[in-house]
Amino acid sequence: MNRSSLYQVHKAAGATFGEYYNWEMPARFSSVEAEYRAAKERAALTDRSYIGRIRMTGEDALDLLNRLSTNELMQLSPGSGLSTVLTSSKGRVVDLLTLYSRDDHLLLLTGPQNRQKVTSWIDQYTFSEEVALEDVTDSVAMLSVHGPQSSAVLRSLVGGHIDGLDPYQGVTTTLEGAGLYIARENPLWGEAYNIIFSATEAATIWSVLLEKGADQGLKPMGTEAYEGLRIEAGVPAYGSELGEEVNPLEAGLKSSISFTKGCYVGQEVVARLDTYDKVKRYLVKLCFEGGPLPHSSASLELEGKEVGLLTSVASLPGDGQAVALGYVRKPHARLGVKLTAGSGNGQSVGEIVALPGD
Repeated sequence: MNRSSLYQVHKAAGATFGEYYNWEMPARFSSVEAEYRAAKERAALTDRSYIGRIRMTGEDALDLLNRLSTNELMQLSPGSGLSTVLTSSKGRVVDLLTLYSRDDHLLLLTGPQNRQKVTSWIDQYTFSEEVALEDVTDSVAMLSVHGPQSSAVLRSLVGGHIDGLDPYQGVTTTLEGAGLYIARENPLWGEAYNIIFSATEAATIWSVLLEKGADQGLKPMGTEAYEGLRIEAGVPAYGSELGEEVNPLEAGLKSSISFTKGCYVGQEVVARLDTYDKVKRYLVKLCFEGGPLPHSSASLELEGKEVGLLTSVASLPGDGQAVALGYVRKPHARLGVKLTAGSGNGQSVGEIVALPGD
């Protein structure tokens, strides 16, 4: 099992560990409720070591990736970024990437456990192009700050460098002599940032962030609270909502697709699904109030007929609610529709409250 470069720091802080995408990560530092509330009301710092990080260099890097993925990349300039989907020839999701354009390279953030898969996929389509790929997951650390005070936390440390950043835009700065790249997160997360830097500085940066961010209420957050926030925000994850049995349109990833850029692997299939309205199911978010917590793979039923399947479930601290993501057949994927999900202790009724791609 993999371990973060911050493992000993987390252990010394008394974190409770658990397995998360084959990484031994802090499940919680205090209580899930306290960490969840910090992220919702103030700010929370989380270790994102399990995210794959690939450095892509060479004069053909951007052009090659543009021909392999769904979004328009050719207009990217240093400091900008976006999300894009690697799709198979059948138009299915190989991985959802976050791409940051830096001065001399592209940094690709992959799904957990997908760094080797993504590297191999790009290598498969590299022929005469001048491109080099380097897996820097172990040498480059990644933290995230989430919450309404996250901008204030970072501003107190690095000044106004982060002011005015759009989603996926980033800026290079320093903290305690260490070089940082700070980028605004996916807009689904609200106010949140990714912080990327050398893994040799991980313990220092983690400690300084928590110490200096205390005035804004910054607290460390483990994977249990993070997972609840992810589901609540409607952010799909590879291995749960995303995989090679899913197409990007049904997964709500339309904002990561350009329909005017021209060819890429799987483009004809994705375009046909969109043009002829052939998507048969959609990712939805459901809210369950009361009743037993559904299984994360429970079927969803309407009037005794199966119409969908849950993919992720989390109990929200403090209010007795549970939130879930799942796929529901197109005729029933509408706000307000109530569906029944099974659990080990009976059944619960959940209401569709959002379609994350809308």
